Amino acid sequence: MPVPMRDGTKLATNIWRPDADGPVPTLLVRNPYSKQQVTTYGYTSPNIFVLVEAGYAVAVQDTRGTFCSEGTFVPHVDDAGDGADTVAWLTEQDWCDGNVGSWGASYLGFVQWQTAATGVAGLRAMAPAVTSADLYRAPWHSPGGALSLDCLLAWTTLMSANELQRRLATGEGDPSDMVGLGAAMADLTVLSDRTPVAEQPLLGTYLPWVVDQVIGHPDRDATWEALSSIDRVGLLLPLGTHLLVGLGDTPDRAAGSVAAALAAHLQDEQRSAGPRTPPPPTAPTP
Repeated sequence: MPVPMRDGTKLATNIWRPDADGPVPTLLVRNPYSKQQVTTYGYTSPNIFVLVEAGYAVAVQDTRGTFCSEGTFVPHVDDAGDGADTVAWLTEQDWCDGNVGSWGASYLGFVQWQTAATGVAGLRAMAPAVTSADLYRAPWHSPGGALSLDCLLAWTTLMSANELQRRLATGEGDPSDMVGLGAAMADLTVLSDRTPVAEQPLLGTYLPWVVDQVIGHPDRDATWEALSSIDRVGLLLPLGTHLLVGLGDTPDRAAGSVAAALAAHLQDEQRSAGPRTPPPPTAPTP
């Protein structure tokens, strides 16, 4: 099912609906690794078919510029708007009761935080796992600012190979580049031993955002703030949120920062509201 975005780009979306008499709540997964990915159907994720049997509609979408969706894949840049547009489209369908939830791990969690931070109507709950609401501090840099080089090279190599396959299918791209990307997947030192780090011809060709943004902006500047969901923490408060984390995982340190930011925001609101006036005492009931 092609779901239109505000700029006319259509994102490929698989939709399952229960056999129900009326509209039902809908669960959304947005995935840059293919909506056909086997783990989407169970394994480390909820089983779609069990959810449908329980009365939910389920929508699984290829993010912009990946696999069957139109557009160009630029990590994170379009995910907030595309997520909000998808939620809005879902709530407009006659089979949806206007309530949307979401789930997913890692990048599938990044997109949930970004969508939630738009304040889009209809999004009621989310379950992001081993993920981050502050993309500078995790996954691309450490909380102290050091570049997460291994993560950057491994993920970018994978996504560059996906992009190359996409281009080759349309008669573009250089088939010999797949040899270099395959070698890097087998041994990341092929890329990590190269200096300066920013000189990554293969990665820069197929995923230039990583070189331009992640390496080109080593400090948490305005470009990172624009992508950060945690900087819009007040919009996240109305959502029912279930965080799944793993001990020692880098993104989970960012999950802790989300909890701290939410707590700080609530404290600021309480201070702004001032002390509460207790209600007047009521007369005892005889």
